[in-house]
Amino acid sequence: MEDIELIVAIVAGLFSLLGGFLGAFLTRRTEYEKWLRQQRSIAFAGFISHLNQFRKAAVDILYDTSLDQEDKDMAITECFYELNSQEHIVRLYLTGSTRERFSELKSEIWSAYSPAVNQTTRLKTLKNATSEIQEIFEGALHG
Repeated sequence: MEDIELIVAIVAGLFSLLGGFLGAFLTRRTEYEKWLRQQRSIAFAGFISHLNQFRKAAVDILYDTSLDQEDKDMAITECFYELNSQEHIVRLYLTGSTRERFSELKSEIWSAYSPAVNQTTRLKTLKNATSEIQEIFEGALHG
Protein backbone atom coordinates (compact mmCIF):
# COMPACT_ATOMS: atom_id res chain seq x y z
CA MET A 1 0.00 0.00 0.00
CA GLU A 2 2.83 2.36 0.84
CA ASP A 3 4.48 1.56 -2.49
CA ILE A 4 1.34 2.56 -4.40
CA GLU A 5 1.08 5.85 -2.50
CA LEU A 6 4.76 6.58 -3.18
CA ILE A 7 4.35 5.79 -6.89
CA VAL A 8 1.22 7.97 -7.10
CA ALA A 9 3.06 10.84 -5.40
CA ILE A 10 6.06 10.51 -7.74
CA VAL A 11 3.87 10.31 -10.86
CA ALA A 12 1.80 13.30 -9.68
CA GLY A 13 4.98 15.28 -9.05
CA LEU A 14 6.40 14.38 -12.47
CA PHE A 15 3.17 15.35 -14.23
CA SER A 16 3.04 18.68 -12.38
CA LEU A 17 6.66 19.40 -13.37
CA LEU A 18 5.92 18.39 -16.95
CA GLY A 19 2.83 20.62 -16.96
CA GLY A 20 4.86 23.53 -15.61
CA PHE A 21 7.54 23.12 -18.28
CA LEU A 22 4.96 22.74 -21.04
CA GLY A 23 3.10 25.85 -19.83
CA ALA A 24 6.33 27.85 -19.70
CA PHE A 25 7.27 26.69 -23.20
CA LEU A 26 3.89 27.63 -24.66
CA THR A 27 3.87 30.99 -22.90
CA ARG A 28 7.36 31.77 -24.20
CA ARG A 29 6.39 30.81 -27.73
CA THR A 30 3.19 32.87 -27.60
CA GLU A 31 5.08 35.91 -26.29
CA TYR A 32 7.72 35.53 -29.01
CA GLU A 33 5.06 35.38 -31.73
CA LYS A 34 3.38 38.47 -30.28
CA TRP A 35 6.70 40.34 -30.19
CA LEU A 36 7.51 39.27 -33.76
CA ARG A 37 4.10 40.43 -35.00
CA GLN A 38 4.63 43.82 -33.32
CA GLN A 39 8.09 44.21 -34.87
CA ARG A 40 6.73 43.31 -38.28
CA SER A 41 3.95 45.86 -37.88
CA ILE A 42 6.47 48.57 -37.04
CA ALA A 43 8.71 47.69 -40.00
CA PHE A 44 5.81 47.48 -42.44
CA ALA A 45 4.30 50.76 -41.23
CA GLY A 46 7.70 52.43 -41.58
CA PHE A 47 8.04 51.23 -45.15
CA ILE A 48 4.55 52.43 -46.08
CA SER A 49 5.28 55.81 -44.50
CA HIS A 50 8.56 56.14 -46.42
CA LEU A 51 6.84 55.02 -49.62
CA ASN A 52 4.21 57.74 -49.22
CA GLN A 53 6.94 60.33 -48.63
CA PHE A 54 8.73 59.12 -51.77
CA ARG A 55 5.54 59.34 -53.82
CA LYS A 56 4.88 62.89 -52.69
CA ALA A 57 8.46 63.99 -53.37
CA ALA A 58 8.48 62.24 -56.76
CA VAL A 59 5.26 63.93 -57.87
CA ASP A 60 6.69 67.30 -56.84
CA ILE A 61 9.80 66.58 -58.89
CA LEU A 62 7.82 65.37 -61.92
CA TYR A 63 5.81 68.59 -62.05
CA ASP A 64 8.77 70.88 -61.41
CA THR A 65 9.13 72.81 -64.66
CA SER A 66 12.59 74.10 -63.78
CA LEU A 67 14.14 70.63 -64.16
CA ASP A 68 14.85 68.79 -67.40
CA GLN A 69 14.12 65.06 -67.75
CA GLU A 70 17.62 63.91 -66.78
CA ASP A 71 17.62 66.06 -63.63
CA LYS A 72 14.16 64.73 -62.75
CA ASP A 73 15.41 61.15 -63.15
CA MET A 74 18.36 61.83 -60.87
CA ALA A 75 16.26 63.61 -58.24
CA ILE A 76 13.67 60.82 -58.18
CA THR A 77 16.40 58.19 -57.90
CA GLU A 78 17.92 60.03 -54.94
CA CYS A 79 14.53 60.14 -53.22
CA PHE A 80 13.97 56.49 -53.97
CA TYR A 81 17.23 55.35 -52.41
CA GLU A 82 15.93 56.45 -49.03
CA LEU A 83 13.52 53.51 -49.31
CA ASN A 84 16.40 51.01 -49.59
CA SER A 85 17.21 50.95 -45.88
CA GLN A 86 13.52 50.48 -45.12
CA GLU A 87 13.34 47.69 -47.70
CA HIS A 88 16.24 45.84 -46.04
CA ILE A 89 14.49 45.99 -42.68
CA VAL A 90 11.18 44.74 -44.11
CA ARG A 91 12.91 41.87 -45.93
CA LEU A 92 14.10 40.53 -42.57
CA TYR A 93 10.49 39.78 -41.64
CA LEU A 94 9.40 38.18 -44.92
CA THR A 95 9.77 34.62 -46.21
CA GLY A 96 11.98 33.77 -49.19
CA SER A 97 9.37 33.95 -51.94
CA THR A 98 7.58 37.02 -50.61
CA ARG A 99 10.93 38.71 -49.94
CA GLU A 100 11.89 38.55 -53.62
CA ARG A 101 8.45 39.60 -54.85
CA PHE A 102 8.43 42.53 -52.44
CA SER A 103 11.74 43.79 -53.86
CA GLU A 104 10.44 43.38 -57.41
CA LEU A 105 7.36 45.42 -56.56
CA LYS A 106 9.47 48.15 -55.00
CA SER A 107 11.51 48.32 -58.21
CA GLU A 108 8.34 48.48 -60.30
CA ILE A 109 7.20 51.50 -58.30
CA TRP A 110 10.54 53.18 -58.89
CA SER A 111 10.35 52.50 -62.63
CA ALA A 112 6.83 53.91 -62.75
CA TYR A 113 8.11 57.27 -61.56
CA SER A 114 10.38 57.75 -64.53
CA PRO A 115 9.50 61.02 -66.27
CA ALA A 116 9.12 59.02 -69.50
CA VAL A 117 6.16 57.04 -68.07
CA ASN A 118 2.74 58.58 -68.59
CA GLN A 119 0.45 59.36 -65.67
CA THR A 120 -2.12 56.62 -66.39
CA THR A 121 0.51 53.89 -66.51
CA ARG A 122 2.15 55.26 -63.36
CA LEU A 123 -1.10 55.24 -61.40
CA LYS A 124 -2.04 51.75 -62.59
CA THR A 125 1.40 50.36 -61.71
CA LEU A 126 1.35 52.09 -58.34
CA LYS A 127 -2.11 50.78 -57.51
CA ASN A 128 -1.26 47.20 -58.46
CA ALA A 129 2.13 47.20 -56.72
CA THR A 130 0.90 48.76 -53.49
CA SER A 131 -2.07 46.37 -53.36
CA GLU A 132 0.25 43.39 -53.74
CA ILE A 133 2.67 44.79 -51.15
CA GLN A 134 -0.24 45.18 -48.75
CA GLU A 135 -1.24 41.55 -49.37
CA ILE A 136 2.32 40.45 -48.65
CA PHE A 137 2.36 42.44 -45.40
CA GLU A 138 -1.05 41.10 -44.33
CA GLY A 139 0.06 37.56 -45.07
CA ALA A 140 3.19 38.02 -42.98
CA LEU A 141 1.24 39.50 -40.08
CA HIS A 142 -1.58 36.96 -40.04
CA GLY A 143 0.38 33.88 -41.04
